[in-house]
Amino acid sequence: MSKKEKGKIISFINMKGGVGKTTLTVSLAKKLSKDNKVLVIDMDPQFNATQSLLSYQQNIRQSKMNNYEPLNTELFKFLMDKNQTLLQLFQSNDTDVNSLSPINIASNLYLLAGDVRLITVVADSDLSKACVLDNYLEQHDLKSKYDYILIDCSPMWSILTHSSLTASDYYVIPSKVDFHAFLGIKLLIQTVQRYIINDHASKRKLVPLGVIFTLTNQSLKVENKMRDELIKQNSEVYFFNQSLPYMPSASSKWVVIDVIKSNNMYSSLENSFEKILSELIARINIAETANSLQHKEYMKYYK
Repeated sequence: MSKKEKGKIISFINMKGGVGKTTLTVSLAKKLSKDNKVLVIDMDPQFNATQSLLSYQQNIRQSKMNNYEPLNTELFKFLMDKNQTLLQLFQSNDTDVNSLSPINIASNLYLLAGDVRLITVVADSDLSKACVLDNYLEQHDLKSKYDYILIDCSPMWSILTHSSLTASDYYVIPSKVDFHAFLGIKLLIQTVQRYIINDHASKRKLVPLGVIFTLTNQSLKVENKMRDELIKQNSEVYFFNQSLPYMPSASSKWVVIDVIKSNNMYSSLENSFEKILSELIARINIAETANSLQHKEYMKYYK
């Protein structure tokens, strides 16, 4: 990446928990890190992305890649005590927070750690903090240091969500195929449009990349019917062709897809992540090509 080129910042967001948002974020980040330098930002007070990636780092160091070992809580306590979590951004009046810096998880994969205490920030409606993450990334030149920055957003609309989307170039909606998705997808897109995209204070254009169905079971006829109806009722929204299948044993076996990539039982899951990643990159390329063409047309008439 050249010095002037900025990394692509993508938020993964859904206002409903339990949709596989964190699993999707951290596993796509790990796959992207094969050929790119990637940063994961955990803006969810549940800090599951942080726990997952720190557990992954711990397993690598202990050479236990074929097993899931829960996170040693002493490590996270150390980060909290040393003010090395994202809580510092919202507590400080200065975004030049020197105690906060990316943690190296694996080759080309880094983390800005979340914090359960971010829940105290959720109730804060102070929009002066809306640009805090964007400013931090800019001041520390992280947009130029990473090829991709993936943000695991809070599952509720708050200053954490606002700050995440304000810093982003793109956003993705992971969603289960259920009754709640009918209203949830439309309301979320409308909320992002109203409070972020239509906000003239935003520094960049935020582009929706689409909806990724997660935890799916395509053998269920009722689910397939509901999926078709969801797509039909949201004709203006792009739905990824590839979905993420539900596997009951997965959550107890791994936290990042690489842990079980050699296990044939999960080969369909591995294949799904590969296809989702390919489609995600294709969507970004389409968006950037369209933006480039618009810019060229503008410059032609501007001159």
